[in-house]
Order: sequence, then structure tokens, then C-alpha cells
Amino acid sequence: MLALITPDYSSPEWELLPGIVRSEVRRWLAAFSQAPTQGVSEWLKKTAETMGVSHATARRKFYEIRNNGGDWTILVDARRCEAARAAVASSRQPQFTTYLLTLAEQSQRNNAAAFRRLKKHWAARETIPGYESFPGWPKVPAGWTPRNLSRIVAGETNNARMASIKIGTSSKTNPFLPTVLTTRVGLWPGAVIQLDDVWHDNYVTLGAKRELVRVLELGALDLFSAHRFHWAAKPRRKRENGTWETINAAAMRQFLAGMFHGSGYSAQGTMLMSEHNTAKVSDDIARALYDATRGLIRVDYQPIEGKQAALSGYWAGSEGGNFRAKACLESTHNLIHNDLAFLPMQTGSPSSGLKAPVVTDRIAGYIAKVMRDVLAKAPQRADQLRLPTLDFHSQFIPFLSDYYHFGLASRTDHQLQGWEELGHVITEFTAIPGSESYFGEEIFLGLPEVSQLAIREAARQNPALWTRRRKLSPLEVWTRRPSFNPIPPIVLCDILGGDLAREVTAARGYLEFSDQEISECPLIYQSRYCAGPLQGREIPHGEKVKMFVLPFTDATALVVDAKDRYLGEVALVKRVLSINPQAFQTEAPYEQRPEIRSSALQQAAGEKHSRIADILEPVRIRHREEVQEARDLREHNRKVISGAPITPEEIHSARVAAGHKGTRTAAATRLQAHGKAQNWDDWQAPASASAFDHLAEDEELPDAL
Repeated sequence: MLALITPDYSSPEWELLPGIVRSEVRRWLAAFSQAPTQGVSEWLKKTAETMGVSHATARRKFYEIRNNGGDWTILVDARRCEAARAAVASSRQPQFTTYLLTLAEQSQRNNAAAFRRLKKHWAARETIPGYESFPGWPKVPAGWTPRNLSRIVAGETNNARMASIKIGTSSKTNPFLPTVLTTRVGLWPGAVIQLDDVWHDNYVTLGAKRELVRVLELGALDLFSAHRFHWAAKPRRKRENGTWETINAAAMRQFLAGMFHGSGYSAQGTMLMSEHNTAKVSDDIARALYDATRGLIRVDYQPIEGKQAALSGYWAGSEGGNFRAKACLESTHNLIHNDLAFLPMQTGSPSSGLKAPVVTDRIAGYIAKVMRDVLAKAPQRADQLRLPTLDFHSQFIPFLSDYYHFGLASRTDHQLQGWEELGHVITEFTAIPGSESYFGEEIFLGLPEVSQLAIREAARQNPALWTRRRKLSPLEVWTRRPSFNPIPPIVLCDILGGDLAREVTAARGYLEFSDQEISECPLIYQSRYCAGPLQGREIPHGEKVKMFVLPFTDATALVVDAKDRYLGEVALVKRVLSINPQAFQTEAPYEQRPEIRSSALQQAAGEKHSRIADILEPVRIRHREEVQEARDLREHNRKVISGAPITPEEIHSARVAAGHKGTRTAAATRLQAHGKAQNWDDWQAPASASAFDHLAEDEELPDAL
């Protein structure tokens, strides 16, 4: 393929060309970009027909641009190029002004240093444009006072241009360049989800050896509600080769899977605003999400802007995403840094010029010394140490959870854009003016009707005293969202990939998962599927499966087989307290004593018996005949021992005796009802069973018989 130098569309050489010429150049460049390595002659014939020129013209242009390194200007008539160059030359500023501006642009701090350099060049008789004859040397020329020079610079440039040369052309580094103003008005919950990483500005301890580490975190913010609804933190540990762990692609996959597993996506559509480096959504994941949701999940990448000077073709700086594209999330990170600046072991913030406190190094040295001593002399007592910092698992993560929920997400004293237009403001009432005790519409409507009328009338007369307008917190807006669509679990497994699965063997009804980054203690799951295609089925003892446990969403784990086929989810087992502490706080009599076992223990025991019954059900069904035979055998032997009738004759005699006894009992009951009594112990049934034996042989019976 032919290497071509494409035009710089912002350059004067290109802008001053006629439109028809620009169009012709673009067409030739597009045609020559498809040049083959073989069969060029036949290709040129087809190209000539397409371009509407002769074969000779197409051949001449092709070899001219190829022999000139792909320079596009060779395709333009030379006279037109000369006209463009002349126009550029005629637009330049006076020579001295240009020279002075160059000196000012080279001075990173102020113009006074540039003016002093100008005078040094004059004293050293260095050539200065416009003053080649050095008039009046060594006397400084008139008009070179700092005030006049400042006027020249101010009249020929402005802050935006000057900063573009000194700093760069990116709007994220040059504060004088225009920016794009956006709004959340018109969005919906889940419409735009911004992803980014953040470093916490303090050290924490990790593990039994109390290793000092910093904490890295990924966060997802819903732009509509400004709620940072999902986050995941991990310690920055040192590898064996001396390098440091960071947030990599695997961690980002875990983060995305956990986010969609816990929240889903909007039925109206969700756009993920991704970074290009750390918090990047890879192309294969973007495609998988797009296909699985029929295009309702889209991934967009924040704009790339180079940190280069405003000189075309000059030395370019490093490129990166513009943080202004996700200003809401970045401002949230700034708020997090400010709110958590009181935590011990602060590291400072190099990006903002904030240095670490001097005590940080002293505390770090003290912790290292104490841990070295305790591990050498009394390692069994290391857990009893009290260190002047927070532990990652037991202290820092619970603290972050509380802060994000009750602090960051519940704040109402914010200035979030579009809140009024979106109606994220409510009216609250008070029953005691001046008490700062307000309640919302729901509680107000629950008051007696008389109270409602009284408060409404008082609020009508003096609204400032009885009511207030309050902004909703990000959490309140987020919780009002409609239900999101879930991501199919198999898509989550595809996002995670087989390399993140952990092989686990089921043992006695449980699956044990260990990962120090997710939990300091092993996580134990039931080996019974709580969701998925195999819901309710037990994983047999000794069977091996592969598990995905997501950080901060470890209530359930995804399970696949050896071929990465989705099997279902298993639930995390939470250990229960065996006794009921309230049982000791009573003086009830012994017969009325409360249950000593906790309700959680009873519930867990019931669940255990239910699982055992489900496990044994197929065996019991298969052996039910044997079970019945065993029951019959035990019943037969019980009758033999107790003397109960067994043989047919014994059973017949027992039935006859039971019949006689029933007859005597019925007769005795009737006689007792008439006040008569009869000794039935010696009574015998009549020999004849006929009811007419007492009649004479010649007695006539009634016709009714």
C-alpha cells in the first residue's frame, strides 16, 4: 500500500486552495491509498476510468506522488501552491513583534524575564529583527521600556494564544480555550454511566504482616442522578519482581461484571463513558454488551487531546482523555479527597501540589520497626498491636462503605447542574418553626387531617417559617429510578473470561473460595444453586466447578463447568449466632423460659435439614420398597412380643370378641339413658340370631312384613 502524507486541513496551504482543487486532491488520495503491490498497470487503467482522466495522466500522478514520498502537494498545480505560499507570507506580523512574542512565549512564568533577555541580546550585539544596524548602540532603543513592550505583547496576542504555546492546545490544560457545556437535563437514570479510577491519598495496612499500601479504586457514576452507585477498591501491592500492581484489564472486567450483575441497564439505553487506559472497556466487551442487549448498551470513549503546542508538526506531547468529558465524576473524586483528608497517613497530592505531612514518613518507619520486632519476638501476638493507621479489610473498606452511602450519596448541600429543571427539589414541612426538624410529603399526608389543614394554612401565611425547599440527594434520585433490565448471566461469564475463574471442589455441602484482595477470610458458599438453569440442585461432594466471585458483590457467585458452560449461582453462607442473648434478660418461671437457641440458628438448621432431605430424596424414592419391608418387619415383631393377634384364627377371634364387647357397650348405654342398669359381665348373646324366634308357629304376621 502506498504511504501518503495527508493534508493538514487547518493549514493555510490547504485552506487557500479552491474548493474544486481540494475535492480533486481528496479523490486522488483516496484512489492512491488503495494501490496494490502487484498489478499496478491494470489497477491504474481502472483508476483512470473512475477518475475520468486518461491512463497517462493517472500514471503520471501516481508515480509523481510515489517518488516524492507521498506528498499531496505534488497533485496541485505549482502555480496554485505558490499563490498560497505568497498569501501566507503576506499575512505575517512585523519582524520585531514576532521576535518579541517568541521570547515571551518561551518564558514560562512572566514577560519581564523575556524583556530582560531582549536587552541582554542587544548588549551582546546579537541580531534582532528590525534592529540589524544596532542604532544608538549600546543605548537601549527608545520604546523598549517594560510598559511599552507589555503593550506590544498584549496588542498582538492574548492569554489563550500565549498559553497554547506555553502549555498546549488541549482545553483540559489550557484554561483560556473554549469548552463544551453539557447538561443532564433530558437524560434518564442510567442514560450515561461514567467510569474512572481514583487513588486514595492515604496509606493503609494489609494482611498479617501489616504491609503499608495505597488503595486504588474504580467507580461508576450515573450522570442523571450524580450517584456513584458502584465502586470497587483494591490494595496496591508490590510484586516479587519489584513492580507495583495497578488496576489492569482483569480488574476492569470484574468491575463491569459486578456493576451489571448488581444494577443491570436502563430499558431506554445506557452509554458507558470509558477511559482509554486504566478504566477502559475493551472492544470485545463493548461488542458483547451491544449484541447481548440489542444495542441498548453503547460504549463511548472520552475525547483524546494531545498536550502539544499550537504549532503544526512541532514536538507533540503525550495524549490522553479530556477529564472535562466526565467532569461530574472528576468533581466527585475531588470531593472524596477533601472529605477523607483527615484520615491518618496522608500521602499528599502531587497533581495539586499538596505535599504529604512530615509525620507520614515517621509513622511508616515506626510501623515497619514494630512489625519487624513483633514478628521476630512474639509473632503470635501480632494481632494485638495497635497501629496509627487503618486496616484495609476490617477498617478502611467498612469506613468507605458508610461514607459513600451516608455521606457522599446522601448529601443535599450540593450545586449539581440541572437539579431545578429536572424537578429534583421537594418541599418539606415543620410542626415546630425554628426547630430545623422537617418532614417530607409522605409523612405530612400521614398526619391527622386537622393537623394538615393547620400546617397548610400557617405555611400559606408564612411559607419561610413553616416550609423549606430542599434538593434531593443523589441517592434519593437514584432510588426513584424504574427497574433496570438484568444482564444475562452467561454474558457476565463471557465478560469475566475463563482466566478469572477459580476451580473449587465441593466438600460437605459447601464451596470455599479464598482471595486476599476480595476478603481477608475465606468465603464459603452453599454447594446448592440458588439461581440459574440448575436452581435447587446440589453440587455433589467431590465435584469440581469453576467460580467467579465479584469484589464487593460477593453475596452470590457465578458457577460454570470445566467447559465454561453456565450452571447457576450459589449463595454466600453467613455464620449465625447460636444463642439468643435476650434469653438471659428475663425472670420468667422455668416452665415459661424463653428459647435459648437463636432464631437464626433454628432457621439455618431448618435449611440444613431441607438440603439433606433434597439430597436424600432420590435415594429414598429408589429404596422405598425396602423401607416399607423394614417397617412391616418391625411391626410384626412388636405384635409378637405384645401378644397381639397375628394368625388368621387369632385375628378372627379378636374381631368376634370386639363385636361382643361393642354390643354390650351399646346396650348398657341405652339402659343407662332410661334409668336401668344391667350387669353385663355374665351376659351372653342369644343362641339364635333370628329376631322372630319368640313368635308362635301359628301366629300371623302383619301384611307389612
